[in-house]
Amino acid sequence: MSGPGDPRPVVASGRGVEVHPLGSGQPRDVPDLPASDLLLAWIDDGLLVSDGPNPTGLSNFFVVNPVTGARRLWREIVRLPMPPAS
Repeated sequence: MSGPGDPRPVVASGRGVEVHPLGSGQPRDVPDLPASDLLLAWIDDGLLVSDGPNPTGLSNFFVVNPVTGARRLWREIVRLPMPPAS
């Protein structure tokens, strides 16, 4: 995926998240981003990631600066349990 204002591709793998150059050069790791985080999108403010739902059903979504790795909470979403089938 690439960002709205940044054409560099971003790739998530088991090792973490990397920003790849368009020309020659080596990919650069996004610092301090756990491999367990889910890369969702590259938005105007940075990379949108989620730590996934925890056992209580809460999912935290963060915006991460791809250069510094600084993160800020973007949204908390609670997944409600499904009602039993009738």
